Amino acid sequence: SPLRMIMLRHSDSSTEDASLKDHDRPLTAWGRTQASELCRNLIDRGWANPDLVLCSASQRSRETLRELAKVHHSIEDAETHFLGSLYHFAAMDGVTAEHLRETIVERAAE
Repeated sequence: SPLRMIMLRHSDSSTEDASLKDHDRPLTAWGRTQASELCRNLIDRGWANPDLVLCSASQRSRETLRELAKVHHSIEDAETHFLGSLYHFAAMDGVTAEHLRETIVERAAE
């Protein structure tokens, strides 16, 4: 069967605590709601059973994935890698796509 890649961005995150580093910002209540709604949409399309999840190591990305799994538990069955590089490369304009290609090929081959 054909492979499908779904790229998601983290849900709404909080900027209230100025002492937190950007990497450590949590989701807002609205962000958790957004993630749940997104998961229901993925389920409706039949796209909510990944074999492989590559997730940024940022707090808000981890929380987004956790909220997806609360709605659809089988997401937890996927091979999951939390990668700091996805956070860092996203901040570097123009290199994210190539890094994603390299990372997907590397992780899928494992």
